[in-house]
Amino acid sequence: MWNFVIVEMEFTATIDGGLKSVGGGMNGQIQYFGNRQVAKKIRFAALRVGEIVFGEITGIIQNELAYVKLPIGTFSAVIHKRIRQGDQLYLKVEEVSPDLILKVHSVSTKYTDNALNISEIIRILDLPDDEIIYDIVDILRKESNRIVKNDVLLTAKNIYNILPSFDKNTNIDDLLKIAVFLKNANIDVDLSIVRSLLDGVYGERTIANLLNKFIELAEKMPINSKNKLLSIFEFSNTKYFYIEKSLQLFSDNKDIDSLITFCQKIISITSTNNTFLELQKVSKQILRIFESQSFWNNLAVDSKNKIKYFQIFNIDHRIFVVTIAINTGQIFFQNKKSHDLSKNIEFNAYNVIKDKFKNIHLFADSFSSIEEFAIEIRSLFNTIGIEISSLYYYDEIGQEIDLISREFQQLNNKFSVVV
Repeated sequence: MWNFVIVEMEFTATIDGGLKSVGGGMNGQIQYFGNRQVAKKIRFAALRVGEIVFGEITGIIQNELAYVKLPIGTFSAVIHKRIRQGDQLYLKVEEVSPDLILKVHSVSTKYTDNALNISEIIRILDLPDDEIIYDIVDILRKESNRIVKNDVLLTAKNIYNILPSFDKNTNIDDLLKIAVFLKNANIDVDLSIVRSLLDGVYGERTIANLLNKFIELAEKMPINSKNKLLSIFEFSNTKYFYIEKSLQLFSDNKDIDSLITFCQKIISITSTNNTFLELQKVSKQILRIFESQSFWNNLAVDSKNKIKYFQIFNIDHRIFVVTIAINTGQIFFQNKKSHDLSKNIEFNAYNVIKDKFKNIHLFADSFSSIEEFAIEIRSLFNTIGIEISSLYYYDEIGQEIDLISREFQQLNNKFSVVV
């Protein structure tokens, strides 16, 4: 572990973690100033072991030497070469006696109103310049306002351990999302769990195309079957867009007509019709996605993590899908039975959220883009007291588009919500 020595006046201490090792006196040991030891101990006693303290680089003295402002004072410190004046980071107190020893802990993703970019986070934490590290930080900064160094390193280690078990066609970004999710849920990265979650994460890229393919094939079916299959999508083509009906589309409630129940019925039928066989194939893919997503959400509820679900809408007679992530605490905070729900293996996020959107709809004919729809959805969720933590979709080339970025937040709402 790398170290650095900090000195205020004649007080000496060690900070450990991501910073270069130096020492005063013989053989690199800490240098003491006898008549100052009592004062030093009293000064360091203001901090507690395990405490996270804020530090700011207030000036660069020379190469690997800078001023570091801590809650107990400003020190000169030998630090890593990548640090710059103005950098801010958090340090964990490891020891306070006989010397102050701290460990580089984390960095905030924002300075006042300015977002800290990925490269800056990596530089301040002195993380390796590695593509996997870069992608992990990218995911973490969308989920939290603080990036913990050890979380990044542990997630990278887990990814490198499981990568050889997957073929080269597996999207590494999907594995990264799963590894970060399991880390947040305090669940060991087990191959069987990762494989069970992979269909759902990959399905975020393909679900829109599968739904449009389902509709295309349904259009070719005999009139009665066609009308029945297409009826579940009718809500997306009307002037008033009902959120509740969009959520009902993915419900597993066997008492209502939903895409899930229809897919299950389609798979159970024996047929030699080529169109129907293709419809069965698409239905199986859709079901695999939702079974995997359901597994994700069950783990999320058990670990008080973030559940994910799809929200669909229609632009120019084509289905689009955004993925929404919400903290489970916001879903269940008013529900006294939330603990029981978290143990229910039949838990379905769509059924729970649907109840919160009864009789609420939007003027759907105002939607002209995915971004505009996303802005209104966020506003609607805020109205009912639920904050969306992640909101994104995948474009035609499979690129994830973040819909909670600053440029989207600055657009004005243009739709009316009717209750």
